[in-house]
Amino acid sequence: MPSRLPAVGLAIACVVPVLAGVYRGTTILLEWDWKFNFSPEHVDRLPILVHVVASAAFYLLGTLQVLPGFRSRHPLWHRKAGKATWVAGLLGALSATWLSSLHTEISGPILLWGRLVFGPLWALFLVLGLISMIRRDFVRHGEWMVRAFAVAMPAGTLIFIAAPFYLVLGELPTTLDESIQACAWIVHLGIAEILIRRWRRTRYRLENRQALVARE
Repeated sequence: MPSRLPAVGLAIACVVPVLAGVYRGTTILLEWDWKFNFSPEHVDRLPILVHVVASAAFYLLGTLQVLPGFRSRHPLWHRKAGKATWVAGLLGALSATWLSSLHTEISGPILLWGRLVFGPLWALFLVLGLISMIRRDFVRHGEWMVRAFAVAMPAGTLIFIAAPFYLVLGELPTTLDESIQACAWIVHLGIAEILIRRWRRTRYRLENRQALVARE
């Protein structure tokens, strides 16, 4: 049962952004008003559509990609789906950065800076993951992809992080609300680093054990 907890947790965290993405994407398509527009006075429908669809795909595929048990049981699927996951993640990151940069009025200062930092960071992690894969450094590739997934996941877990504050305080001041959202990125990235370092220690102990066995 404990081995299934990460999968269950990730699946639950994916429900909110995926359902929201399906709803928002369907609404945009039905409105049929999604032509590309460079004007800052008009929030473009096409980048929003790209963002919600790409992000939803990244959450779904990424959940399976970062689970070690699933990767080991389905290596071929992991390699093929990894390409789609990478493209979806990059589109989600770039469209989010585009919207945040062009439409600064939709965010307060704290949330705006958070989006302008972590949107490009999401894209950077994906690029570094791709470079590691090209170099056949699959360990580093996995670590960069976990970081990218961690930066993207607050869209799914924010409702659980913010819920206690809403239950206790009711409607939150804008500054506190945006601070919670910004902290979610930092918390997720911190958890990712803890997991990565734990995996490194596990690999180190396993390699030492194998080296000792080989000497005997």
